[in-house]
Amino acid sequence: MTRIAPIYLWVGAFIVAVVVALEVFRPLANRVEEGPAMDPSAQRALTAQWTLRETGSWRELEAPDGDVTAVAAKPMRIVSQVLVSDEILHELVAPERVLAHSTISADVRYSNIADIARGYDRLVSTNAEAMLSLRPDLVFVASYSTLETVTQLRRAKVPIIQMTKFDSIDSILENVRVIGFAVGADDKAAALIADVRARLAALVSKSRRSGPAPRLLSWSGGTVPGLNTIFHDVVTRLGAVNIPAEAGHSGWPQVSAEQVGKWDPEWIVLPAAPGQEDRERAGLLADKAIAHTSAVRHGRIIIIPTPHYTSVTHHVLKMVEALSASLYP
Repeated sequence: MTRIAPIYLWVGAFIVAVVVALEVFRPLANRVEEGPAMDPSAQRALTAQWTLRETGSWRELEAPDGDVTAVAAKPMRIVSQVLVSDEILHELVAPERVLAHSTISADVRYSNIADIARGYDRLVSTNAEAMLSLRPDLVFVASYSTLETVTQLRRAKVPIIQMTKFDSIDSILENVRVIGFAVGADDKAAALIADVRARLAALVSKSRRSGPAPRLLSWSGGTVPGLNTIFHDVVTRLGAVNIPAEAGHSGWPQVSAEQVGKWDPEWIVLPAAPGQEDRERAGLLADKAIAHTSAVRHGRIIIIPTPHYTSVTHHVLKMVEALSASLYP
């Protein structure tokens, strides 16, 4: 018995180890990698692709999560509940095909089409009943639309396209492709995508210079964009270093002014609503911790209008152009 007992112990330990290993590695077995492991300059996430199909009726769109939306015919009564579809639809379809746009489309603080949207007949927010009263044949929503709104629209059997990815320029172009397919504007969507890629390539080429990469961060009331944001994607494409991302921050974390002072950025990007540029700059300079940074001492503050800074559409090129012009004059 003294010889057999150690064998039992060994077998038991082996079984426990196998069970633990299965529990640890099972989640990784079906994991889809979110980004290229060998991209030290950008660490950009691969954009989840939609599957777009022609069908016997008309078209079908399958989201990356498997959700399928069937569109029976070319939509002529479109409702856009979010700014991302407002701005893209403005480029792709005739105005009369869009019955309503989001309320934020007319807000100059965020919208790149505010002047035009103020002339729209109908603006909608999260009121599903108001949208359904228009008898839409297609509604665009997003992952940040309220669950109640989306649920009510689904119960009414209205075709819904829900945009969910907003973390890179590639995700922006994928959204353009999806919206273009959904409304039957494939050619216009392809042309818009090609234009964005061409203009972006020209700006990236301009930024390829010798010397150390500019080190910067964006500051907005204590919030800094890190990894997996459009801002980070833009900065890295331009050959600069996004300091919070370098420090391991992802998304839009809050950091203290003291931390910004320790990072000592060479450049600070400051978003400001139209007409609020001086106020935002004064607020930044009033913070003693930030006032001593290299960026402030050398006057390297880049003010970006919030509609360009927060854009999740092709209008983000305006931010790319502004950053390129400042970093590489």
